Amino acid sequence: MSWYRDRATLRWIAARYLPFSLVVPLGDEQARAAVSRWLPWVTSMSAREGRATAYVCRNFTCRAPVTTAEELDHVLDDRA
Repeated sequence: MSWYRDRATLRWIAARYLPFSLVVPLGDEQARAAVSRWLPWVTSMSAREGRATAYVCRNFTCRAPVTTAEELDHVLDDRA
């Protein structure tokens, strides 16, 4: 499952105030390949354990991927 297919997760992300943020939903491998033409760093991003997976990146550095809303909350609230 991808974030794109997980509508509840997309609604959760949309409900947060995330100015200057970019959400790049990646579906299957075909979608990832198409997106990677313009955003080559997404080629290394993949779902973990078959679950929707979020990668939070700031200042050209990505945190470890997370697979739950609670983990994503923690990562997004950490401003360091």
